[in-house]
Amino acid sequence: MEERINDLRYELHRKIDEFFDKISKSEFHKPEPTVIIQQKENDEWLSSGRVSELLGISKTTFFLKVKQGDLPKPLYFGARSPRWRMSEIEKFLKNKQKAGH
Repeated sequence: MEERINDLRYELHRKIDEFFDKISKSEFHKPEPTVIIQQKENDEWLSSGRVSELLGISKTTFFLKVKQGDLPKPLYFGARSPRWRMSEIEKFLKNKQKAGH
């Protein structure tokens, strides 16, 4: 009886090892790539409220413009913490002035 229990334990551990080996090699378990952000000197990260204030539009209009691709997409510093670079917003404003809007 004890020998049978040991055999079952061995088989169980082998199956668990196989399972974790499959998971570690699967697409499901691959880690996210690391994104390296080059920070320009004196470049500020702005909240949506601050950017919409600078642009003179409501936050609703601001997010609509981001969704439509008229404004740059944010970088998230957390699940609910989108931020935009001041340099990108300044670039947008310069292009807008050049276009005569």
